[in-house]
Amino acid sequence: MTSLGTAFAQAIAAASPNPDTAGLIYTALFSAITMTAGFFRPRDTIPVYLKWIYHSSFMRYSLEALNVNEFSGNPIKFYCRD
Repeated sequence: MTSLGTAFAQAIAAASPNPDTAGLIYTALFSAITMTAGFFRPRDTIPVYLKWIYHSSFMRYSLEALNVNEFSGNPIKFYCRD
C-alpha cells in the first residue's frame, strides 16, 4: 500500500503545475479513495455514482488483502452483542 500511495502522490505531483495545486488535488482524490475503500463506509452504503471509485481504489484491495491474511482460516469467531 505504501508503494502505491507514493506512486499515486508522485503522479499527481508530476501532472500538477505547482505544489499548491498538487496538494489540493491529492487531498481531494485521496479523501475520496479513503472514504470509499470500504473501511469507513460499507460497500452497500456507497452511492451508485461513486461505486467506480470503490472498484478502482488501491486502498480497498490493500485492506482486503490485509483482512484475508489476518482472518482467513482463523478458528476464532467474532460476535457482536447488542
